[in-house]
Amino acid sequence: MATYRKYNWSELFDAFELSELTQTEFCQQHSINPKYFNVKWNQRRHLANEPTGFARLQVASSTHPTSTAFKLGLIILQTSITAFKS
Repeated sequence: MATYRKYNWSELFDAFELSELTQTEFCQQHSINPKYFNVKWNQRRHLANEPTGFARLQVASSTHPTSTAFKLGLIILQTSITAFKS
């Protein structure tokens, strides 16, 4: 009967990238089935390429505190704050 192990894949992938070994060599040293490692490796790479729905936003200081522009790829979002005097 097969024995199943739980692996910390993120730690293994980090160790693999630092090792400069081939997948086969790395798997032999860590007693991992190379085919299974490769499946998990490809799943990780596939998930890394999927958009998450979040974008990095960097706000630079502005000389006009009542107006700010955010650039997101090809899109520029412009915001303006109007002060009302009473």
